[in-house]
Amino acid sequence: MIIVSLGAIVLPVFAIWPWLRSVLALTRLQRVIVAFGCGVAASSIVFFLWRVVGWPVVAYRLFDPALWLAVGATGAWRARGASRRTDARTAPASWALVAIATVVIVLSVDLLATWIAAHPLGRWDAWAVWNLKARFLVAPSAAWHGVFQVVPSQPDYPLLLPSAIARAWILLGRTADAVPAVLSIVCAAAAVLTVTASLSAIRRPALAIAGLVLTAVPAFVLLGAAQMADVPLALFTVLAVTLLAAPESTATLVLAGALAGSAAWTKNEGIVVAAALPISYVLVRLRRDGASSALRAARDLYIGLLPVAIVVVGFKLRFAPQGQVVGALLTSDAWREWRDIGRLVAVGRYMAHEAIGWGGWPIGGPIWALALLLVYPRGPVTKREPAVLAAGLLLITQVIAIVCAYVTTRNPLMWQMQTTAFRLIAQIWPTAVWWVCATRGHANGRTFAS
Repeated sequence: MIIVSLGAIVLPVFAIWPWLRSVLALTRLQRVIVAFGCGVAASSIVFFLWRVVGWPVVAYRLFDPALWLAVGATGAWRARGASRRTDARTAPASWALVAIATVVIVLSVDLLATWIAAHPLGRWDAWAVWNLKARFLVAPSAAWHGVFQVVPSQPDYPLLLPSAIARAWILLGRTADAVPAVLSIVCAAAAVLTVTASLSAIRRPALAIAGLVLTAVPAFVLLGAAQMADVPLALFTVLAVTLLAAPESTATLVLAGALAGSAAWTKNEGIVVAAALPISYVLVRLRRDGASSALRAARDLYIGLLPVAIVVVGFKLRFAPQGQVVGALLTSDAWREWRDIGRLVAVGRYMAHEAIGWGGWPIGGPIWALALLLVYPRGPVTKREPAVLAAGLLLITQVIAIVCAYVTTRNPLMWQMQTTAFRLIAQIWPTAVWWVCATRGHANGRTFAS
């Protein structure tokens, strides 16, 4: 069943892969991960639109394979005459570093297997939110609209995960528990590999292994096993950021915009990514390269972002009820909470405590390893890379958004932080690891694009 589930998930990935063969600014591993992210996002949107139109679910079993086979065949036909050039090169790694990576992978797999054996259905959010919504989406009639009235938790959240799961269930002909488990685990692995592959492309093996070790901390791995949507959100975020760090082309910018939009289609927190990352990148390009360069970058980013954004906005306006955070912000006394200094101090203190101990290491926390990396020696650099600066601005924006959500929450503050803080950190963790490592990643005066 696991193999069949994986096959249903990766069919769009194989369809999108030929379209990415011409994106030679990326390594082969990076293209595989991008194809996976785009495949999951695109197939979930297609399935959701099919349900919105109201066409029969049974017919989708024929439509979906035909669609992706056509997409793949078109991409292969389009690439048939393309010149065969060498992929972007990665840095060679020493045997010692390979051994470290192997140990990390083995420990992570063992941790995953042990946890899944004890919790095959994941944690609360998995079976009470995402998988429950997916069960509504496979309903053979318009009954799927009940998901917004019946599901008690987060009814306004976007439907990337439920749609992707429901699509695979329909293709399989049954609601197999293996589907959400496999999808979540692959997303966690893809996020770890995204950080490692991008840092390896900088040709700094030590930093690539540091990124692997830090991203694959037990807390992040276990959230993947728990089938939490925070892990796919983290994947789409770090994928968009690392695409901006690749040698620039229209393709990489369009893909970055599309994946940033996919973050918004995953969870409400992803709206911050979709809004802040393109703006940050364009502003950095404006300051560094001038208006014409910034406008070209903005054009390409929003070509990728807008189609997904239209789906998200349409979902919010047509189907989703008002969410807790938006409802809290729209109340007349929402901003009075900012006058409560004690509330602000409590939020700051709890988040700092959670961040320092986050990760699941037996001694200390990975945040200290990130701090040590900040003093890692760096070669001479004449100018900072726009992607690194944009990622830093995005991280700041995400932290501010978290603080705003906590300060204005209608729920008991301590309960809200205790049940969500560790997951919110996971959303930004791969990007934070990549950013810290990438700031040290300019060797011998080389930049990403050199």
